[in-house]
Amino acid sequence: MLIVLQGDMNKPIYRYLADRKWREYQRKIIVQRIEQLAIVPDVLPFFEPTADVRLAFRTRNVQPGEFIDSRVSEVPARLKVQVFDKGERLVTIVVIDSDVPVVDKDAFTSRCHYLAANIPLSPAETSLPLSKATQEQLVQPFRTERIAISPVLDICFRAETWKDTGYCLLEGAD
Repeated sequence: MLIVLQGDMNKPIYRYLADRKWREYQRKIIVQRIEQLAIVPDVLPFFEPTADVRLAFRTRNVQPGEFIDSRVSEVPARLKVQVFDKGERLVTIVVIDSDVPVVDKDAFTSRCHYLAANIPLSPAETSLPLSKATQEQLVQPFRTERIAISPVLDICFRAETWKDTGYCLLEGAD
C-alpha cells in the first residue's frame, strides 16, 4: 500500500502524518524482511530504514521480500522514495545481488547491478525512474546458471550518510 496524501509534503504536518502512518505498519515489514533475509550483517553492518522505498516494474508493484520472475525484472525499475524530513538531498541508489555463487571456490560473492550517485530527492519529488539512467550506468540483473532464486537488494542512501559509513559495497565486485 502506497502512502497517498492530498497535502503538500513540503509542509511539516503532512510529513509527520505520513511518517507516523509508515512507521505503524510498512516500516515494521521492511525491518522484518531485513532480518529474515540477513541483510544485516551479511550485506551491511548496520541499516536503519528512514524512508519509504517502493519498487515497481511497469505496473507491477513489488512487496518487500517478494520473489519475482526474471521476465518481470528485465525492464528498468521505478523507485518511489518518500522521505519524511524537510529539504532536498542527494541520494545514492545501489542494487546488488548478495548471493552470487563462485562454484570453483564453493563460496558466494556480491555483484553490483546498478549504482547511481547524487540523485536529487525531496519530500515532494518522490519518483526515481531507473530507466532515465544512461546505458553505461545500468547493468540488468542476470540469472546465474543452476540458481532458481537469487535475491536482489535495492538500497537508497542519503549521500552524506553513505560517505560516513566507510563501507564499500563494490569491493571485489565484477
